[in-house]
Amino acid sequence: MTHNDNDDDASRPIIIYVVGTPHLSIDWDPEIFPRLIVLHADPIETMNEGRDGVSFNFNKFRSMLLRIKVGVQLDADMINGPNCDRLFAATKKEITAQYPYPIMPVHWMTRYDGNKAEGMRVDGYSQYATEYPGDLPNPDPHFPPRQRWAHCHPTGTWHALPFVADALMCKMDTDIWMASKRVQKGIGGPVKPNPRQYMSEDEDLLNILLWRHKAPKQWCKWDVEPGLYRSFLAQSTSQTMMPDKKWYPGGVPLVYLTMHNTKETVETDKLLKTMINGASDKYLYFNHKYYGNAEELQAANDLSKAPCTLV
Repeated sequence: MTHNDNDDDASRPIIIYVVGTPHLSIDWDPEIFPRLIVLHADPIETMNEGRDGVSFNFNKFRSMLLRIKVGVQLDADMINGPNCDRLFAATKKEITAQYPYPIMPVHWMTRYDGNKAEGMRVDGYSQYATEYPGDLPNPDPHFPPRQRWAHCHPTGTWHALPFVADALMCKMDTDIWMASKRVQKGIGGPVKPNPRQYMSEDEDLLNILLWRHKAPKQWCKWDVEPGLYRSFLAQSTSQTMMPDKKWYPGGVPLVYLTMHNTKETVETDKLLKTMINGASDKYLYFNHKYYGNAEELQAANDLSKAPCTLV
């Protein structure tokens, strides 16, 4: 989704970035979908002759390089909720010339294995847990301590385009990326390669690069699973807050804007029918209570132990 200044909700274009499958858009009649813009692209493998097995998911970086003022990146298995447009104003406010980086929502998992020398384990998601050099004893200064893992559903403004272009180059040709004066300035010194295990997917690489650029902003969790969204529609107050012992000991505020992982079509259809019947204006959830705006939530809670940015 994209946004330009002075657009109202009804005029914001929705851009579909289609890779290698032009037949998907055969039924998207512009008279029926007047705000829909369909862009077709060749597969990413054509960009570097298939070297290093570039994942299809790096097309996400390509789609972010479109010349737009404010954009919200959604996956094909995501559905917008009634409050999703709030992301545009929040993105415009947070991503500026002084902070020229995309911002992703905090993930439900930390992907943190702790400092084994200290015997510390932050959470139980061992199947995803990793160590990153900045977390180790006597860390390499080129790999600073990181924030919690973020989910690769980035929002961005035109200020973040150079960083996104560099991120794509980091995957396509590491040598060119390392030699870039802009990258060296952003990282603050000589550029070392990223560890290979963090290069395979877009989410891995974007987290690593944001850590290396010391870009700490993360959205609170706005890309929730369908089960959590169902709880929101029922205004249930029993949701898990996804806490961890290092970054979010107070848990993660939930912001009900979109649903992710809506692949089960029958269940998703039921959820959509419930949504059509109405959703509460209190779209923020923290500490077993719902709130209608960020100011109200902040006034009622100490968020020093939940350091994400509210929408």
